[in-house]
Amino acid sequence: MANQSGATSVRAGQAGHAVQFQPIRLIENFRAIFYLPFYLMRALRHAEDEGLEIEWVDANMPGAAGEHLKSGSAHVSWGGPMRIMRDHDSESLSPKSLVGFGEVVGRDPFCLVGRKSLLPFNLRDLATRRLAVVTEVPTPWLCLQQDLRDAGANVRAMQAALASGGLVSQERSQSEQLAALQAGEIDVMQAFEPYVSQALQDPA
Repeated sequence: MANQSGATSVRAGQAGHAVQFQPIRLIENFRAIFYLPFYLMRALRHAEDEGLEIEWVDANMPGAAGEHLKSGSAHVSWGGPMRIMRDHDSESLSPKSLVGFGEVVGRDPFCLVGRKSLLPFNLRDLATRRLAVVTEVPTPWLCLQQDLRDAGANVRAMQAALASGGLVSQERSQSEQLAALQAGEIDVMQAFEPYVSQALQDPA
């Protein structure tokens, strides 16, 4: 995503002349295996092969990239559409409003991992299980809520349980979720790699 100020625009020369690109400051929203295409682009120097000069910057915390873009301290970032929608809902559209372009992750990369004792499993079963959802970013839990609705689960009741400190937990990081799952404190965790593979190494 980027803001609309044109910070990443290119300058085209006269016909027959090489196109010159403005240096791009690209901020990493957060590190995850499903963003592998960006890491390959950097490691294999594909941007340089196309004449692009990119400065790679760590956002330091999930969700901070949007503010960097709006302040002008970065030109472009990767991330999901939720940040853009929130930006458009919270502020009037302006040249600094966030816009999205290009798709890299086409499906929900977050997984549900539970103990084998829960098998056989149906998505609706989450309504009665101790579930820990992703806290670092908002999109995974929002997407899972829609999946639950589509499966016929009562998400409103689950949200009420969340508000009363019940079945759904939004207090743990993904590494803390893994420890809680192994300790039997929760039944199911929502996470991405490498926590999924780490959990699957446990025979339980």
